Amino acid sequence: MLKRIRKSLCLLVALLLFLFSAEVQSRGSFISSLKGKDDDVGVLSNNATVIPRRLTDIITQIGGFVLISTDDADDNNHCQYRACGSLYADALNNALTFSQLAGPRGIAAIGLNGGTARNTFSGWLSLSNYSSLNVDYITTSSSIQTVNFSQYKLIYIPSSEGGTVGGIQDWQNNLLASRRSDFVNYINNLGGSLICLTQAYLTQPYNWLPVPLDFTPMVFPDVDITPDIRFVSPGSTAANLRHNYWHGYFSGPKDWAGILRVLVFKAGLCPVTSGPYQNCSATILCNIHAKLTAEICFNGIDDDGDGLIDQADPDCWVCGNGIVDPGEECDDPLSWSCSSTCMFVRSPPPLPPSPSP
Repeated sequence: MLKRIRKSLCLLVALLLFLFSAEVQSRGSFISSLKGKDDDVGVLSNNATVIPRRLTDIITQIGGFVLISTDDADDNNHCQYRACGSLYADALNNALTFSQLAGPRGIAAIGLNGGTARNTFSGWLSLSNYSSLNVDYITTSSSIQTVNFSQYKLIYIPSSEGGTVGGIQDWQNNLLASRRSDFVNYINNLGGSLICLTQAYLTQPYNWLPVPLDFTPMVFPDVDITPDIRFVSPGSTAANLRHNYWHGYFSGPKDWAGILRVLVFKAGLCPVTSGPYQNCSATILCNIHAKLTAEICFNGIDDDGDGLIDQADPDCWVCGNGIVDPGEECDDPLSWSCSSTCMFVRSPPPLPPSPSP
């Protein structure tokens, strides 16, 4: 009898050890991805923060890193150098790391005309030990209309001149609208990265996107953050992002024209960040592998004219949109059980039974 009890206890202990080891392995895999020890995470100098690809990967792994902000972060007393939790220095690092382009040039700074805008940008670059010699300043009419985006890992667009001295001017931004198809190809097909600050005070804000974001210009100091911001810049908090002033918010389209993730929003005004019931006054949108699209995924209309509507259109098949799309097994890439490509995380095989005592 005692021998039978001992054998049962041994089997129970073995089962508990297996369950514990599986949990530790699962947690360890997730934590290692956050610490840069996983293949999905880039490694940068100066302890820079890099987004783990667990955030919102598109199934096909195409598309570039995109961050669009309504803040004139490059203005005096805003987010210069390490202010705002080093958010924009971290964003530059992530953009350069996750860019899938390896062209001869590094950054195309479009409409960066000098002054405070350029000084702030240079400060953020210095934090990443990235040489300003690898930056081309695209400011003339001819250069904006002809620059070959594929030669650059990152396109950077500063705040509008009305927000920051030396920022992009209205005529420069209007010229970018003629490059709309080039932006889509650069990000969706080539995997290039994009960072753009506020376009308040411009007559055609964000009009170079395939569908311009619904943008309301206004000033306010207070914002809140979503949990996703920790993957971009863990030092950024609602408290250190509050300043005078943010310069507007985005309210649409649904799923943000493919940019998808909200990092920061107008305080108290984002009950639903994305999806068919999206209701959010977003101030920073970001994704690792953004897929810019003219298809608005929940309006019952074929917006891009390809004969496919909403979720029937592969443009809407994005890991992290809350819908299990074709090719996915799950759709919660921030959970431990769902991978960065929206597939279930497989458990290890069971341990063999313990030998009899």
